[in-house]
Amino acid sequence: MKPLDPAYRNLSCQYITEALFRLMETENYSDITISEITAEAGIARRTFYLNYTSKEDILDQHYDSLIREYDAGISPLIISDMYQQAVYFFSFWKKHRNYAVLLEKNALFHMLVNRFHLYLDHTENRFFSPASTVEQAYAVSYLAGGLWMMLQTWLQRDFRESPEELARIFTDISSMISDA
Repeated sequence: MKPLDPAYRNLSCQYITEALFRLMETENYSDITISEITAEAGIARRTFYLNYTSKEDILDQHYDSLIREYDAGISPLIISDMYQQAVYFFSFWKKHRNYAVLLEKNALFHMLVNRFHLYLDHTENRFFSPASTVEQAYAVSYLAGGLWMMLQTWLQRDFRESPEELARIFTDISSMISDA
């Protein structure tokens, strides 16, 4: 395979991503170098720079692939029910627990929150019933912040609760606030 061949690029990206995650298990993200990543991946630095401009790009591209996976699993049934949205959210992140744990361990969890908020900004009409633009903007922030802070607490509690239990807690809290 040639370096510009899409299959070669995809495989290289997979090796690079896996190498970064392995390194993050034992080293602080900020201390990891491109040289370490390429050595761990068994690829040339040139191959790294054909695919990425920085190690942050690795996390961004991986997160983008997770968002595509997340979005592909959203059904109209899930969209129409806040509880089902929360179950889906927590189930998705339980499946990707190792990634979330690595980001939390390396003080990068905020990247997930920020990217998910951007995702919701682009999809808000699918998740919320029509309301004013102002209400939608705040609803997106509320949903993103609440879900992500609960996810972070769940990580810190070592995923003790089930996704269904967390979804119930989320919707109960949301109901309490809306009833106040």
